[in-house]
Amino acid sequence: SEIFMTTLFTAIDGTGTEIPSSLVDSWTQTSGDGESASGAASIGVVNYDNSAKAFIGATTEGEKPKVEAAGDIDVKALTDVTTVNFSGSVKNILNKAPINIWSDRRNEIINTKYFNMDDKADKGLGGAALAVRQQNHTEAYIGKGSTVTSGKNTNVDAKTEAWNLAFGAAGGMAKSMALDATVSVNRIDSDTKAHIDGGATVDAGEDVVVKALDDSVTVNLAGAVGISEGTSVGATIGY
Repeated sequence: SEIFMTTLFTAIDGTGTEIPSSLVDSWTQTSGDGESASGAASIGVVNYDNSAKAFIGATTEGEKPKVEAAGDIDVKALTDVTTVNFSGSVKNILNKAPINIWSDRRNEIINTKYFNMDDKADKGLGGAALAVRQQNHTEAYIGKGSTVTSGKNTNVDAKTEAWNLAFGAAGGMAKSMALDATVSVNRIDSDTKAHIDGGATVDAGEDVVVKALDDSVTVNLAGAVGISEGTSVGATIGY
């Protein structure tokens, strides 16, 4: 995530070029050109299902595993996932666009070559929709019938680290009217469990630690920009 954000912001502030495709999981983009009217729309739907499990327990009926160690015994499961998804006119907006359009440089930027209307259609319509669902299942446990003996600590640790960036954008230019809309919906379902089952025997020389942690972050960016010499409308929904 740190590498991606560094690349993203260098692209936005103009010190970078294009965002490498290797940093993006999915990217939908479309464009349209016409003399009197132009329209374009893109839709991205992505589903992730991740699973991580660590355990001491029976894999066949009647099995009773035994684990012994002079030091620590660690049963650890980790789900570590980063997802990046773009939909709409993101590339155009990031690579050549209004960097600080609402700053004091607004008028200066609008009059630059990026907003020359000479070759634009009279009316323009743009839309982008992005739906992302991320499901994470992480479990660490000592199962029924198991015997675990450690000279020091016995640790049962389940952790989910999920980082999701979704960026949906619609933008366009037209001479008399520009209409643009963006909808971006994100959902993360994480199930993180750490447990010692009833019927398991755990004997530790020091501590027995059972810990579960869900450290998930989602960043949902959505925007719509319409630019015209007449009427321009932009609408955005992010969830």
